[in-house]
Amino acid sequence: MAARKGNTNAVRGTNDSSTLSKCSMSQHGYFKDHFLKYFAAKIVRRAPLIHRGYYIRTKAIDWILQSFLCHFSDVTAQVVSLGAGYDSSCFRLLSEGAKSTFIEIDFPQTVHNKSSIIKSTPELHRLLQDPVFDEGSATVPLRSKQYSLVGVDLCNVGFLEQTLSSLISFSQPTLLLSECVMTYMDVKDSQRLIEWVCKEFDNSIFVTYEQVHPNDGFGLVMQEHFRTLGSPLKAVNTFPTLQSQEERYLCAGYGVVDARDMNSAYQQLLSDSERQRIENMELFDEFPEWHLKCAHYTLVLASKGDCSPLHKKVTQEVPLITCGVCQEGTFKLSPVAMENCDPSLSRYGHASVVLTGDTMLLIGGYGPEHGKHSRLGNCLLLHYNRAGRWVTSKLDIIDAAILPAMMHHTATKTSDGRVIIFGGRQSPKSASNVCYQLTNFMDNLDSSNVGAHQSHNKWKIEVVKAKGQLPLPRYKHSAVNVQAMDGTELIIIFGGRTNTGVALDNCSVFSINSNTWEEVVFDGEMPTARFSHSCFTWKNSVYIIGGLGSDFIPLNSIYKLSIETDTRIVSKQLKLFDFPYQYASPAVCHGDVAYLIGGICCQGDGTTGVVTIHLSTMTWSQCGVPADHRVILANHTAHYWRDNNIVTLGGGGNCFSFGTHYNSVYSLQLT
Repeated sequence: MAARKGNTNAVRGTNDSSTLSKCSMSQHGYFKDHFLKYFAAKIVRRAPLIHRGYYIRTKAIDWILQSFLCHFSDVTAQVVSLGAGYDSSCFRLLSEGAKSTFIEIDFPQTVHNKSSIIKSTPELHRLLQDPVFDEGSATVPLRSKQYSLVGVDLCNVGFLEQTLSSLISFSQPTLLLSECVMTYMDVKDSQRLIEWVCKEFDNSIFVTYEQVHPNDGFGLVMQEHFRTLGSPLKAVNTFPTLQSQEERYLCAGYGVVDARDMNSAYQQLLSDSERQRIENMELFDEFPEWHLKCAHYTLVLASKGDCSPLHKKVTQEVPLITCGVCQEGTFKLSPVAMENCDPSLSRYGHASVVLTGDTMLLIGGYGPEHGKHSRLGNCLLLHYNRAGRWVTSKLDIIDAAILPAMMHHTATKTSDGRVIIFGGRQSPKSASNVCYQLTNFMDNLDSSNVGAHQSHNKWKIEVVKAKGQLPLPRYKHSAVNVQAMDGTELIIIFGGRTNTGVALDNCSVFSINSNTWEEVVFDGEMPTARFSHSCFTWKNSVYIIGGLGSDFIPLNSIYKLSIETDTRIVSKQLKLFDFPYQYASPAVCHGDVAYLIGGICCQGDGTTGVVTIHLSTMTWSQCGVPADHRVILANHTAHYWRDNNIVTLGGGGNCFSFGTHYNSVYSLQLT
């Protein structure tokens, strides 16, 4: 490892944290490596999102390690780990019969600590042939026939070369691994290291795992996290994309280079059965955060000499996903003027409706309350007052305790002013099918006075006692109000997830007039099971777009549901050429145009910008949203407001191990 004195301890701290996370991931059965526990200071349980992140990191690196060792099984190949920390891969590989030479390099203090652990752990040191433990050595405290530990500053390539010359051959096939290491080095030092490796190792493959896309919402949160730890990411702004990472190694002299993000790795490296095993490991519901994390880490392979055929072979066997997000222009996203707003306005996974032109209602979700982060059971009014500012007030609800703290439910306003709340969940194992209605005692909401006069906020909540068969419990479904062709006012519920995480493909209809539920089987082409899809209404029809399918892969299919009566719905799949695969994009329909605002995909930086669909011609375009603000357009809601503006409410998420982020309220200018 390498770092200046000011952040050496902080960088070493990232090794300790990473070791605990890897160990937790292994202990929970994601990846078998029982040697990790010897290097972990303690056994802790990490969250499923952390487990997944470290699983795909470990799996991707193991894929290229195993490919390298297999390809060069007949010769003495070498694996040199730059900044190895407490990684245990070499012991796992040695226990599996690997014949290569392993060299691990890190801070002198780290390698001395690791040497002591190995010496005091019989299961580790008995894997080594003729080990020599030299606690007095400043640079090589452990040397054996197949494995050595080296304590050298990676910035000092001259001393590094001198130390390695007695341990390895620079002409033998060599895999050099930098796993979240060079990102902490000054760029000039890391570039000098790459150029030195390319020059000195005749037959080598350089494998790098580190961060990309630093300047979108997730990337800004990621950067701030490492700055706060005292270990800032020093290379990510110089090499911010997969393309710039590839150019970095090409300019250093490597002949074959490719970079893939972890979304590509998860889809391309794993078999269908292995992906299914991972999906079944723990009930998981943080897909936007998962795909964003994967989009912000890359595995770069750069090769020369005898290693280039191996590189080309593995790339052919596991091809890169090369399609990207094609964006035409940008929309302007600006924070709105706020005044004395309730902290719980910052939330995600909520539902919202427009009550009047300038008054919106947010219900539930996840956010700050009483000094901690938790699911919310409150309802918050957001109003645009005469002074041109947005203000909030808590909804004054009779029997408010009836509404539980929950997230990923839906809220739909009816023509008579009621708000129908359906579904949602507390934990992923506790989906709901309870239907609530909010009724306002005051029909004449005046957004300039709401908040000033609490009588305007007087609402009643009650469980809807409807006839018919209730829909299955679900969350992350869609619910829209539509007038059928026969004039009946209906709420159409489609898709979602169940308690067991299964994606649903059924549709339930709630008749506003008769207070009746009816499960409806479509005539025509049945939409496939999905959740977190987009949904909107236009001319007596409901449109269902994208979402995550039953295999948890983003969809790009579009279905038009023609609502004839409360029992007859005709479904037709629409074909839009090269339409993006995406999910978690709230839809806003204004006039003859629908807008899908933000959301998640599995290409580029993981975000989708704004997709515009012209409904009269069924053509579409996609625009970016400039990353001028720390905004993560996921788990949010959106509504058309006025003057070609769309207001986005809340959103954000748990940004891996970097902390929880909440958006505020933003205005998206459509012109």
